[in-house]
Amino acid sequence: MVGIIRTPTKEERKDFIPLAGGGRIPEREFQDILSLKKLEAQKKGLPFCDKAAFDMWKDHYADEVKRIVREFGFADLTKVKQPKMDWSIYCNLDNFELVGEGEEYDAMESKKKGKPTFFQWKKYKYKGYNYHNTVMEPYPGAWNENTMSGVSNNKQKETKGNKK
Repeated sequence: MVGIIRTPTKEERKDFIPLAGGGRIPEREFQDILSLKKLEAQKKGLPFCDKAAFDMWKDHYADEVKRIVREFGFADLTKVKQPKMDWSIYCNLDNFELVGEGEEYDAMESKKKGKPTFFQWKKYKYKGYNYHNTVMEPYPGAWNENTMSGVSNNKQKETKGNKK
């Protein structure tokens, strides 16, 4: 029976779990969305409680699976719908409590620049969870969307022009 490929019947699919690649996996889809939302919050310098968002999604997922099993007789994961979520809840500073803040020595940057470099940090706790999130504040000359290697793009253009 090597090389014979056929689509499983509806009866066979009741407890069928694809081993590789086949089909849509709702948890992976949600993790992709969650990581993008967390990245957006980090770019704004805000804490983001992904644990609370994922817990809410797990509750929604369990309810969806129960609904699908009732409706179809088996858990067809392709029918699980992603919830409509208000992502601002998980990065709103009103939902966080400031636990601590301070400065930390950055050994890598200090080595690159040849002088001691420090970065500031703030540690937040999400209300209702024992979840801590540390937000690092960039040091002067740090990389961001408008800079590259700590030097602004306009400065790089000027420097390239002067090297002739």
